[in-house]
Amino acid sequence: SAILQGLDQFRAYLQSFPTGLYRAEAETASAELRELLGAYHLMLADYYARIDNAEGERLHLELAAGHALPGQRDFVEYLRGTQAAAKAEERLAAL
Repeated sequence: SAILQGLDQFRAYLQSFPTGLYRAEAETASAELRELLGAYHLMLADYYARIDNAEGERLHLELAAGHALPGQRDFVEYLRGTQAAAKAEERLAAL
């Protein structure tokens, strides 16, 4: 997805230029994209809850929370520590 591509590019920039001129901008944009990625998975969890698909709801809550799941792209590190992850953890606890 475009969000993951953007996150990968910001990560590469920050790794290549740790004291780069645009470090602050890259960190800010990366944080915004991390929240968008989490919001995307929360939205999918909401959809699955509406259609009574508990398995789909749980999957996307787990992803939004930053839990590593077998067979999923290793992007969950981007979600850990986000506000979306905190919301997902609350919802998982309530299931």
